[in-house]
Amino acid sequence: MIPALNGQVGASVTLFSYVVHAVLVEVCNRVADPRFVHAAMKLVTIKDTSGIGYDEALSRFEEATSKLLHVEKQLVEKKAQLSHAEGDLAQRKQELAGIEKAMAEARRKAKSEEAKLKQGLMARMEQADVKAHEIEDVARLKAEVGKQGLDIATLLKLAKEFDSG
Repeated sequence: MIPALNGQVGASVTLFSYVVHAVLVEVCNRVADPRFVHAAMKLVTIKDTSGIGYDEALSRFEEATSKLLHVEKQLVEKKAQLSHAEGDLAQRKQELAGIEKAMAEARRKAKSEEAKLKQGLMARMEQADVKAHEIEDVARLKAEVGKQGLDIATLLKLAKEFDSG
């Protein structure tokens, strides 16, 4: 226990002695720990193999610890960025799936509409007693007449005049 100080001049010396004594007891307790000898031997081995003494090893340890804290902070930031990016990616994948579904539905409707239109065309061609090759022939005729600067209506008028004339 610390003796009562009572404002005496020697009290600060007594307090100092008490603190030094407490520190020495702590050092002795640590030296008595079997792990202390192992740690001291490890330091000697490090010094012998690498030429790095206690002070430099401690300095490097403190520097590495400081860098480690910085890297761990960056890791936390990068993980947050990654999490955000993963969320964005998941959202984009959902959007893409929705677009693909809509496109598939549009293709299905287009095929259905195409089938209806073909069916309607075939019915009208049958009604008009027109064959597919006749439509192709008319298309070629129209193209040839167009090359001459005419159209089918004008060609029909000329044919009527020629026939009546």
